[in-house]
Amino acid sequence: MGEPVTRDIRDLVQLVLDEGAVVCDEHVIDNLLAIIEHSAAHRRTYDALCEKHGATVTNQMTAKWTKSILGWDTVAEVEARKNTLTQFYSILTPLSRKLTLEEQRSRAGNDVLAFYRRYKDSLDRNLVLPLRDELESQVLAGMPVEEAYLSVMQERGIELSALRSALGSQPGTL
Repeated sequence: MGEPVTRDIRDLVQLVLDEGAVVCDEHVIDNLLAIIEHSAAHRRTYDALCEKHGATVTNQMTAKWTKSILGWDTVAEVEARKNTLTQFYSILTPLSRKLTLEEQRSRAGNDVLAFYRRYKDSLDRNLVLPLRDELESQVLAGMPVEEAYLSVMQERGIELSALRSALGSQPGTL
């Protein structure tokens, strides 16, 4: 499997988390975006990512990668308080218990299916259906479902413009 399509976003999230300034509480996404917003270097990187991927995709994937890196779960969507890069973000919480492998597989399968249903107008069923096991495997390995679709489809040479456009037009939950 090649590099994730949004690896650059993941790298920014990982860098900011590794610096240790982000308060890793339930508002970690808001905290992380506030640090990015107020750091000249991080803001330049963020702005470049918005140019490359679009602001909506950059914000969505910043949140998804934060959730994935920390291994936390979404609780609710709330208005941003500390940053102005996004209006809303998801409150996260550490998982209360480690999921069994069967539960993890079930969750990965459900995530892949839910993504397909949400974006089915932008996806060719005949091209995506044979990729299901690989998509679920990537999600099971900790990759956000959006990134799994983008990466697997890009690796297979499947046209991504319709999906990228759909991702950019959906406000979605951060």
